[in-house]
Amino acid sequence: MLKSKPLALSLICIFCFVLVGFLFIIFNEKGQAQQNNQQNKQTATVLRRGAPAANQELKQPTKKELDDAATPVVDYNSLHTEPVRSERIAKNARYDGRKFLTVAPTFTSPESIVFGHGMSDLPADESNLIIEGKVADSAAYLSNDKGIVYSEFTVRVTDLVKTSPNLTVNKNDSIVTERIGGRVRYPDGRITRYGTLGQGSPMKGKKYLFFLTKGELGNYNILTAYELQGNKVFALDGSQLTRRPQTEWVFDKHNGKDYQQFKDEVEKAKVNSQESNPNRRIVGP
Repeated sequence: MLKSKPLALSLICIFCFVLVGFLFIIFNEKGQAQQNNQQNKQTATVLRRGAPAANQELKQPTKKELDDAATPVVDYNSLHTEPVRSERIAKNARYDGRKFLTVAPTFTSPESIVFGHGMSDLPADESNLIIEGKVADSAAYLSNDKGIVYSEFTVRVTDLVKTSPNLTVNKNDSIVTERIGGRVRYPDGRITRYGTLGQGSPMKGKKYLFFLTKGELGNYNILTAYELQGNKVFALDGSQLTRRPQTEWVFDKHNGKDYQQFKDEVEKAKVNSQESNPNRRIVGP
């Protein structure tokens, strides 16, 4: 009986030692996993040109970098490598004859501004359609002669603010909006963005208030838009999207504005446009 007690104590000690070692391994692996996850989060930033990734500061991407990332990309040789439907050929043909793209760009800048911008910040009088909507998809396309790039953004309508009598757009409909511009991937792998000075690209998954005109072949042209972040609005267009100096951008004054206040301003602009042009009929390009 006396001999069994030391044996039992030894077994208990061995068991405790194994248990402590086992718990140490579990918590050590858990801590390592948390550390790895934290490192992954910290490195999930936009990679900037001109500096190795290891030397880049861990900071939030700029509005310009996010907008560039939201701009869809098309391969310069896509018209030759992918089948093109007749509907897409017809849409591409609207932009034929505008030679803004080059076959092999020689400039070093990753961006090429090919258009000017003179749009109003609240173009209610020029809009056939003003909607709230969420961007579901985006894609870029080339004209048939590969002289220009344009981008399409599929938007699910969540609310109607203004609509013309000849349009049949309802809540929960999906419509295709577009803007001239986009990113082009050339055969050497270089990607160049073409677009309008100060104009942005709506981002997939984000909600906006869109000012639209009726275009051709079922599309709507984006005049301008404002992203809805909670109860605040932020301009899609403006000075934060260009590296070129600009004295004043009319869109900037609305950034961070209360959405209800902004909607009241849109409603006022809409009423003023109807009173000043009661018989005005807007026709898309």
